[in-house]
Amino acid sequence: MWFGADTSGALVMGMQMIAAPLVLFEVTGSTATAGVITALTGVVSLVLTVPAGVLLDRWPRRRVIVVTALAQAVIFAGGVGLYLTGHLVMTVLALILMLLTAVGTLAGPATNAALRQVVGVDNLPRAMSLNQGRDAFIQLASGPTAGLLFTLAPWLPWLVNTVASVLKSTSASFLSDPMVPPGTAARTPFWKDLGTGASFLLKNRMLLVLTIAASLINFAGTGVMQGLFLGLQLSAQTAHLVGWTATGIAIGSLLGASLSAVLVKRVGTGILLAAGFAWEAAAIVSIALAPPGILTVMLVGVIFVAIPAINAGSLGLIMAISPAELQGRVVTTISMLSMAMTPLASLAAGVGLAHLTPSILYLAFAAVSLLPALMVLVSAPLRAIPASGAWEEHLSHLTVRT
Repeated sequence: MWFGADTSGALVMGMQMIAAPLVLFEVTGSTATAGVITALTGVVSLVLTVPAGVLLDRWPRRRVIVVTALAQAVIFAGGVGLYLTGHLVMTVLALILMLLTAVGTLAGPATNAALRQVVGVDNLPRAMSLNQGRDAFIQLASGPTAGLLFTLAPWLPWLVNTVASVLKSTSASFLSDPMVPPGTAARTPFWKDLGTGASFLLKNRMLLVLTIAASLINFAGTGVMQGLFLGLQLSAQTAHLVGWTATGIAIGSLLGASLSAVLVKRVGTGILLAAGFAWEAAAIVSIALAPPGILTVMLVGVIFVAIPAINAGSLGLIMAISPAELQGRVVTTISMLSMAMTPLASLAAGVGLAHLTPSILYLAFAAVSLLPALMVLVSAPLRAIPASGAWEEHLSHLTVRT
């Protein structure tokens, strides 16, 4: 049932990744305005991420998944109705996207936190690798499907997401375990819990460096992807080709996921992270030098070859280090900080395309993407992280207190 719920959620994310920039550009007609609205949704996510983590450590995770999925279904259905009646103007669209972001800020960490309770710490890296392989299969279909559906009628991707959200809620409701977080009986005041995740993070220099590196690579990646989607539209490429960009992402992710389970088990996690960040930087440089079109689609897929191993290594490590009763707060705090610069990246991409050529914009993001690999290499604690099979012994020598 967990897998069914998470699969439906992955379908919603895959469709929305393509549908959102397409409908934004259609309604606003401006890359700069689209960038501003995307940046605003990013700000909403950042503001709500840590409070969402506190709630996630207080509420049964099954209930969170069921309720948030239903809320997403209502919002998507409302968007369809507004579009069909001609009331989906810029301000209304911005509100819808911010509402979806607000709900998704709680929905996303809920399934990840539940995964640890489902499979246990030892199986986390492998489970996450398999999960990302599943996500890649979904993206393989959802990307071009969203582009095609948008070409037929811009509201069709949201209709599919309405159905998928209902399926997610229904599947989660059949979970036998309510997944009550440990320690919920002894609650501290909400405002005190807000800083618990940050306090834990600040006591662990290794996780702090990893969080900063993730923030930089997410800034570069978000800027490139946002710029790419808007740039393809500016160069008169069809929505169908934008959808095929997601297929390139899915193929790269699928290949990466097939390698990830082996890599995290056999290669030291520190070295794996440095190599993965360097791979992404090289791929972004290649995109900057390539002409827009099918070659760009293929190169986007190259970026995502490294992401499953990076996610399995870094997120698995974060969950392994974090106490179960702090899981939601620690993960969402790190998520907030690692995504802190993405609103700025979306804004820079939208405004940058109005004044710069896509190649120059991508090269600027490529320069930023080189920094995370260097940070990992110069950090002795990160370099020393062994392969996942030796995490338990390695972490037993670390002093990590809340």
